[in-house]
Amino acid sequence: MKKYIFRKEIALIIISIIFLSGCYFWRGSKIIIKRYPTNKEIREKKLTEITTEKAQDILIDKTDILSNGTPGASGKIEPSQSEYIVGPDDTLIITVWDNPDLAKDEKVEEDGTISYPFIGRVYVSGKTLRQIDEILTELLGKELIYDPQVDVSVKEYKSNKVFIVGEVGKPGQYYLRESRSLFEILSEAGGVKKETAGNFILIKRKIHGKDDEYSEIKVPLYRGELEKDIEVIAGDSIKVPESKFFISGEVARPGFFPISEKDLNLYQAIVIAGGFTKGADKYNVKLSRDNGKEVFLVDLERMRRALEKGISGSKGIEKQIEELKIKDGDMIFVSISFFYSE
Repeated sequence: MKKYIFRKEIALIIISIIFLSGCYFWRGSKIIIKRYPTNKEIREKKLTEITTEKAQDILIDKTDILSNGTPGASGKIEPSQSEYIVGPDDTLIITVWDNPDLAKDEKVEEDGTISYPFIGRVYVSGKTLRQIDEILTELLGKELIYDPQVDVSVKEYKSNKVFIVGEVGKPGQYYLRESRSLFEILSEAGGVKKETAGNFILIKRKIHGKDDEYSEIKVPLYRGELEKDIEVIAGDSIKVPESKFFISGEVARPGFFPISEKDLNLYQAIVIAGGFTKGADKYNVKLSRDNGKEVFLVDLERMRRALEKGISGSKGIEKQIEELKIKDGDMIFVSISFFYSE
């Protein structure tokens, strides 16, 4: 009897081990419990995955609608355009998703407003496209449409202007669509004329946007190239002056003259000013350069004779003539001769 009970206990132990082996795995000396999900949990998991996937699809579609006004379109408003400051004479394209009757091209009037259906006049000058988008969305949502999807872009840029005159390839009026540097806007204007441009660029800029108050910025030029670059802002007037020299004293026509030739020398400059007067001191002509940092006292009569004979045989005269080629901003003074009397 005892033997039978003992065998029965062993059988029960073996059955228990077999049963538990379906729920436990041995890994070294540790037991890892693996729990199988119930049918209810499986159904809930599938439902959650489907709902999440659908929500992502809806979110993607809504993002595209907000950025483009049409579902499924890719791309958003470029940062440079979205930050553009709208002003008078700009033309805006306004679209409202699923409302083609509200798609309008509206020009910004001089008072800074646009006229839009069912809303009336809306002030938009000085605002970015994102801000205008938000204003129209709010107004349409109050008056007409539930949760309107509005998109605003620029059709014509006409408000943020700069003016370029002087020694550039294409002087005129240019429009700023985004932040631009002086180098970029000059390149758009055909670049600086290296042969005739002076040694600086003058920018006239409004102070705090006031039309009657200006500051002047001088940007150095060296052989037609900018020595530094700065940002250009709307309303700037940019002038690239012609290279000039000034002559005074005993010449027929004192004054400013353009440097019309690349290799204009001192003697030719005197000729352009009408030549010497009778009492001119031709032997001591003064040339001041770079605001007086360099001063030359020149025997111009000797230079004239050398030029008439040819300078190939005189290296000293040849070097002096080369050094005395007229540069932008040069100032020439011809004094009266000590020996002259009327």
